[in-house]
Formats: sequence, structure tokens, C-alpha cells
Amino acid sequence: MKSLIIKVFIFLHIIACSSDQSSEPSPPPEQRGNSKDGTALEYIEEANKSKNYGDSDASEKSAEPVMVTAAFLTCEKHLENELVLHCIFKDDFEGINEQEEIDNVKIVDEEGHDIDFTYSINEGLVTIILDEAPASDVAVVVSDSSRETPVIESSPPEPIVEHSKEELRHEEAAIDCSRLKNGSWVKVKANPQYKNQDFCIMKYEAVEIDGMAYSAPDGGHLKLSQLDAITKCAELGPNYHLISNLEWMTAATNILNIGSNWTGGQVGSGILIRGHTNRVPHTACPASDDDTKHFVKEDCEMQVTGDDLTQKRTHTLASGDIIWDLGGNRIEWTSKFNSFDKPSPHETPETPHVNFEFLDIEDTESMPITDLIPSLVIENEWTSEQGIGTYQPGYPDAGGGLLRGGRWFGGWPSRLQSGLFHASLKIDPTSHGHSTNIAFRCAADPSHSE
Repeated sequence: MKSLIIKVFIFLHIIACSSDQSSEPSPPPEQRGNSKDGTALEYIEEANKSKNYGDSDASEKSAEPVMVTAAFLTCEKHLENELVLHCIFKDDFEGINEQEEIDNVKIVDEEGHDIDFTYSINEGLVTIILDEAPASDVAVVVSDSSRETPVIESSPPEPIVEHSKEELRHEEAAIDCSRLKNGSWVKVKANPQYKNQDFCIMKYEAVEIDGMAYSAPDGGHLKLSQLDAITKCAELGPNYHLISNLEWMTAATNILNIGSNWTGGQVGSGILIRGHTNRVPHTACPASDDDTKHFVKEDCEMQVTGDDLTQKRTHTLASGDIIWDLGGNRIEWTSKFNSFDKPSPHETPETPHVNFEFLDIEDTESMPITDLIPSLVIENEWTSEQGIGTYQPGYPDAGGGLLRGGRWFGGWPSRLQSGLFHASLKIDPTSHGHSTNIAFRCAADPSHSE
């Protein structure tokens, strides 16, 4: 990835408490950060080495304005879209109130003029969309100059509140995916292991209609990198985002526990239905607006019946909603990124295309095995033989954009690179080279989305 060209810093002006220090006013914004030769990144790196964010004694700090990288945030300018910034919260600040910190941020150009923006937050990844193209490099600035670092407090556990059946029914009715924009959405019920509240995801793989991402049976295929998919979902508005890995696991585990999604009609009986993965036809196909026509013919025409039940392209969710192509047709981006701490197989892959059974890999601190397959799969020792899917790590310290689900060609045999839980970390999040066979879908919280 190209080096960062976005200046990311906080302007801090600390007034000394001692009475013998000068009260000379701070220089104007356009003069700050220009006292050192070299690139902005070199200056920032040097500032980080000398700055102690944990020091609470203000009297020992310099009275000169200091330019440092955000204590909690690192940003990167999108390579192709000058309106988009991608930022991440640093691991050292796990537990902060992310939305509160971003609400305390403003973006300015080199002349100090504010630029309006919208943002979305998903699993620590912040997508910022500027309202206008900047005429110069921009800075992400904390507007409250008295705050060097976010306040990290350990919140007391929330009290357990008992709800009446009437209140629960009201809460159930409040989650209405039908009023979300841009096509058809389905409801996914919460799973405490992954996501503790109901949410909505696109019923279909996202397609392009009028330049926007839509959940529709057919439309233009959006050939996007992971970062572009994140941006495309964020363009739908606040609280819309690319589906996270934990949301994917919530939906897939939901499907796993419903008997009609297995070829034998009961959980664990036969094979977990995968969808279009057998290379017939030799391409990804549009879906159908008729949920009963869920088998594909050689010409991509949809029909009610098929010879192989594993190729059924729909699954039933616990909410009763029908979802398309979660286990096949095109593999899909999630918002998860991990290139440096991948779960490792017991043997080093000879090529990035090698697939491993989930039970043959060791998890890591940042990605336990249960982030890829649920406990029920582990307890029953289900593998790709049961349609679970496999794990494709790619090379160590490379790739890192997490793809889930399966492809129309599915590997050979088709069970290897297909299935609800199939996972691949081999592709870089900026790559477009594999996008013909990659899709994505957005997620949303309907109680906060327009």
C-alpha cells in the first residue's frame, strides 16, 4: 500500500501553570507543525517518540504547541477517492467510547478551514466521508484542545432489567428491516456469543443501481476491494456498514441451527446447504425475486427444483426471513482485517490457495477459532464433509482482508471453497484483481437508520 499521505495529528496548546512562564499567544494554525524539515510522517514519528501520553502532570509539559499523531486514531487517505478517509482505533485504547471520541473530532485543511463530514464506525474501523473535495492535505483534529487522550474508564456492569412479555413483544416489533433503504433486507436475531442485539443485513449480494449499493436480485456487479466495499455501505447513511465478521457469524450460526437448512432436514443430518458452488453454470448468477425458485439451471435461469439439494441458493433464518447466496455464488467481504496474527495451520501452506479444515488450525489471541466457526461445529467435529467450509490463510504477513462464504466454482471438489463458514485471509484489502468473483453485503441497525 502506498505510504500515507494524510497528515494525522492533534493540535495541543498547553498553557503552563507556573507564573514565570510567558503568556505569548500560540501561533496561528497554519504555522503549526512546520518547524521541522522532512515529511509530516517523519515529524509525527519523532513527536511520538518524545511524547508521554500517560503523563498527567501538566506542569512538566512544554508550553509550546505540540503536533503529535492522535493518541487513539490512525487515518489513511483512500487511494482512489479523495473524499474518503479510513481510520482505525489503536489497540492500546481498547475500551474507549469510540463514538464520543469521533464526535469530538473535526477535519481542517492546511489553512485551518473546517470540512464537514459524515462517518460510520464498525469493529474499530472508522470510515469518514468528506462533504467536499479538499484543496490541500487535511488534518484530523481533536476540537477540544484540553484533551490529549480519550478518557478511558471502566464502566460498571449494567443492571439486569427484567422485561415483561408485552415489553419484549414491543422490542421485537421495533426491529423492522422493511423500512431500510435500497432494496430488501432481512432480520438476524441476536446471538450473545457474537452480537447481543438483532440487526438487519441485505437479503441479496449487493448490486449497483444508479451508482449506489442495492439489495436486489439483479443489477450491476460491484467489483470492489474491501476498502471500497466499506465505503459503499457507509454511503447509505449513518449506521449502515459493511457486514462485520461477528455479524456474519451471527447469521451463519443462526442458519446452522435450523433443520431445514440441512439436506437431512435436521441439524447435523446430511450436509449444510451451500448454494451455487458446483460450476454449473460456469459463472455466478443473478438471484430471483421468487424465493421458491432457488435452484439454478445452466443458463442461470432459476427453477423450483434441483437434483442436488446442497445447491439450493437460499437459507431460512430464525426470524423466518429468507436470505440468498450466503454460502455460495460469490465469496463476500467482511470488514475484518488480519494479516499479522492469522490463525495458523499445523503446516505452512505451499501456496496461498491451500485450504485447511478448521479443526486443523490453531487460533490466535486476536482471532480465536470461535470467530470462524461456532462451538457447535467444534463439539461435533464437523468439517467440509458436512458443508461447513474450510480456512484459507494465504501467506503469513500478507493479504488480510477477511472473505466469508463460497464461490460458484467452490474449489475441487466444490465443498473445499464453499459453505457458510468458509474463510479466506489471502487477499489484500485494496486489491481489485480478484473482484469478479467477490461480492459484499451491508448491515444496519434499523432502530438508528433512516
